[in-house]
Amino acid sequence: MRKLWIVFLVLLAAWPLVAQVRSGSIYGKVVDSSGEALPGATVTLTGFLTGAVSFITTEEGIFRFLSLAPAKDYSLKAELQGFKTTTRGNIIIIAGGNVKIILTLEQGALSEEITVTASNPVVDAKKTLVGVALSQEALQSLPSARDPFNIMKMAPGAGTYTEDVGGSEGGQAIVPLARGGFSTTLWVMDGMVINDAFYIGCQPTYFDFDSLDEINVTVGGADVTAQTGGIALNLVTRRGGNRISLGGRFYLTDAKFQANNMTQALRDEGLAGTNRINVIRDYGFNLGGPLVKDKAWFFGSYSVQDIQNISRYNMPSKTLLETFLAKLNFQIVPNNRLEFFAEGNRKLKSGTDPDTYNPEGFDRPGLMRFGYPVVRIQDEHMFGDNMFASLKFGYWDGGYIEVPSRDPEGQLLAINDLKQKRGFGGYLTETSPHPAYQVAGSLSYFNDKLFGLSQELKLGFELMYREGTEEYNYPGNLQLERNFVDPTADFTGDGYPDIPTDSNFYGLRLARGVYEYQAVNAWAGYFSDTLTFGRFNAILGIRYDQQSPKVIPGAVLAIDRANKATTSTFTPQTIDLLDGLLPGVQIPEVKGTAADGSLYSWRVWSPRISLNYDITGDGKTLAKVAFSQYGNMMGADEAYRWRPGGYNGFLYFYWQDNGDYKADFSELYWYTLNNYHLYRVFDDAGNFIGNWNDAADTFWGNYDYTNPQQLDKTTYNRIDANAGSPRTTELMFTLEREIFVDAGVQINLVYRKNDRTKLTYKYFPGTNTFIDQSYYISAGTAPASIPGVGDTGKAKDNQWYYRNEQATAYSPYTWTKNNPDYYSDYWGIDLVFNKRLSHKWMLNSSFTYQSAAANWGKTGVLDQTNRWAIDGVNNAMLWMFKIAGLYQLPFDINLSANFIAHQNRRINKTINITDYRLPNPKSRSATLYLDPAGSETLPTMVNMSVRLEKMLKIMETGRIYLMADVFNAFNLTVAENRNNKTLGNYYIYPDPAQNQFVPNITSYQLTKILNPLVARFGVRFQF
Repeated sequence: MRKLWIVFLVLLAAWPLVAQVRSGSIYGKVVDSSGEALPGATVTLTGFLTGAVSFITTEEGIFRFLSLAPAKDYSLKAELQGFKTTTRGNIIIIAGGNVKIILTLEQGALSEEITVTASNPVVDAKKTLVGVALSQEALQSLPSARDPFNIMKMAPGAGTYTEDVGGSEGGQAIVPLARGGFSTTLWVMDGMVINDAFYIGCQPTYFDFDSLDEINVTVGGADVTAQTGGIALNLVTRRGGNRISLGGRFYLTDAKFQANNMTQALRDEGLAGTNRINVIRDYGFNLGGPLVKDKAWFFGSYSVQDIQNISRYNMPSKTLLETFLAKLNFQIVPNNRLEFFAEGNRKLKSGTDPDTYNPEGFDRPGLMRFGYPVVRIQDEHMFGDNMFASLKFGYWDGGYIEVPSRDPEGQLLAINDLKQKRGFGGYLTETSPHPAYQVAGSLSYFNDKLFGLSQELKLGFELMYREGTEEYNYPGNLQLERNFVDPTADFTGDGYPDIPTDSNFYGLRLARGVYEYQAVNAWAGYFSDTLTFGRFNAILGIRYDQQSPKVIPGAVLAIDRANKATTSTFTPQTIDLLDGLLPGVQIPEVKGTAADGSLYSWRVWSPRISLNYDITGDGKTLAKVAFSQYGNMMGADEAYRWRPGGYNGFLYFYWQDNGDYKADFSELYWYTLNNYHLYRVFDDAGNFIGNWNDAADTFWGNYDYTNPQQLDKTTYNRIDANAGSPRTTELMFTLEREIFVDAGVQINLVYRKNDRTKLTYKYFPGTNTFIDQSYYISAGTAPASIPGVGDTGKAKDNQWYYRNEQATAYSPYTWTKNNPDYYSDYWGIDLVFNKRLSHKWMLNSSFTYQSAAANWGKTGVLDQTNRWAIDGVNNAMLWMFKIAGLYQLPFDINLSANFIAHQNRRINKTINITDYRLPNPKSRSATLYLDPAGSETLPTMVNMSVRLEKMLKIMETGRIYLMADVFNAFNLTVAENRNNKTLGNYYIYPDPAQNQFVPNITSYQLTKILNPLVARFGVRFQF
């Protein structure tokens, strides 16, 4: 028993290798000419990136070399007294790959040597992953925007509706979705998950493309080291080797190299323009080599991407990405590898994320001097011939500052012009540090004589701390609305709202700003057992994740006396009065607690089971079946539920200005809900006389007006303990065949189901009442025809619903419960062909056909309006085809291309209806679909890029590449985005003569097309 406890404690002290795909392995067997195993043979591994490592084969003749950096020059030498020495060279390792090698020794003198030339397998019997792996050679040779976001969508089933034509998107992250987009994308850098702590599916940094040795993208079949079932983007950075290497590049894209695909017809549709490149300069260098040969190595790089564009709203957009990277590797003893890694990425940006409301975009001045940091320390050791351990520590921070370009100081009043549908003055300003820490590792044990089986056991766990601070506010925490286009209040005395005609009539909103100080403590443990017997490989695994949120103390402002937006908008006495109505507050530390009083956590068990069968017995035709369940990753934003009640209180007023554009308390109004009559909320003496009960949720909400500085310690948002992480269940079948040397085909059949979702109910604690479906009442159907719209399609045949008065009574409380009725499912088929670069060509291609739909169930959605249009309707990109390849012409000239085609974005057709005949003035409106969701799609997206490259050889190892790329080679004008057909608002009055339709001027407006053809010229060198 004491020995068992010692073994258990040793295993417990080993940290896991999270999403371990930074390296690969070589395993195999040494046999004689008759195929009998040869124990005691010495197998020595050598390579450019490693010191020599030896392994004495087991009684079964087995050897293994683990955690090898991606490379294509590994060599094995097998020696045994009485047999000739056998050498096998040019072994290729990819991240996450397992290469099986059989070394056959012939009888003879040890001094005699045989060199074996054999192909490297393209199918892997030990894994069920579906995805794509691109080596540095492929990354550098294919035409792309030179960022991982574009590489990611080369994987089967991964797609995006935005095409980055030659970098014209200005350094923006364009993250594709795959398999229905149910789960969080995993960003993995050298085996360490580095997801942003707050925006959990995003990357925390940007990357130097030339520092990447390999990009491995997984879209399914992940083992227990992966927490979620989303896309896993694995970035493997370069490292130094046993000879000095020096590399560099300079790429230039200029406005002179860009065509124009804007036409008058596009302008007539309201398209302001395309993203046009002014100039992009992409340059950098890298240096690596030995500190001590076979013992210590270094690698470092520095890069700059200077991107200067004109946005599609004809506004300047500038991005400067500056990246520093350093890596040290040590192999002091043959079986130990120690690595230190540090990267800093500084992003300075102006004019980012422009839209029709904010065409000027935002500026990002940078939160830290050397940018987003990523730091990792990792140690790995092989104990004897059957135990491998790893330990690592990581830190990163994806924080940033974002300010509106038109108001970088954040001192102008934010104005929303409802007629022009755009903003003026100030806008949202965000300050957002997101630090994260991780300790992780793993312990693997190999047993090659378990009842005739070969076994690999892996055990591990990880610790994580993720923190997110979000200060996300309008200047002064104020917003002004002007130029109303919809009925607002009663100006005629008939008891129904009218459209204001006075240009001095405004809306003013004051809210406690978004000050979110939140964190997550997380830990995970996993176990897997890989069994090899005959032609079968079986993997049995289980993972457990526990993630717990908490609120960090902080201060929240409402009226901001120091901001010019406040002092320029209100008179001093009005500022004092508003500060009394909605003062600032202090938020204490709060741990997430469930409704039953227990500590709230996401607790997820995730089984993974797979079986691989070698159909032909030669390792070239494999059938694989895998069953997996995944939870999701909790971001720091999940802790919002436990911010004390009242933190996000707001006030809204109508302001009838006297012409001096200075709001006085005597000019502030609310209206009575049952007749829309306006009345002053302050008397002449400054006393508040508004009707709090009548105005609840319309003119104020989310705090206790009777004690405005008091926060509710119990929080307004309650949640059941079992309303935790969503779950993704995956069933996958793969048939894989190596059809000739270095080439393979693959068929993937995938089914996924996402369930264990959550449903939030409005809650009245005094009566313990939940507002469920029974509080929704049929309002009938839409009119068969609406002036200005015409036929209302299927909306006229389907009921829509409003809430009764009990449901709309004021309560700031909600209660979130598990939603067993609602789920989403996905099915798809991939056809894949991959050809590794050899014999002068390479090719990577896939075709995917798929469907994904939400299924409401009986109680899965509260408001049944539009059930007929959404429930069970496919919302996925139905099909996609992609192909990328390279051919080596004579005279060291390379020609490569990248082609993609897929179903384009889906368009919804809707109308907003407000019926003043309904009895509840707080619930008279709904958005109705006229056709099933996504019935219309934009024209098929097609995009092609090509590269012509000339290689110059300098002595034995030096290479200089001169290249020219052309993006959107056909200069197509395919629509990338249109607004949905949100036709407008139809108002129904008791007197039909008053009915009116207010059209939406931006309905179906074309907002983005494929950016025009552009050329890029570059030079890179490697010595």
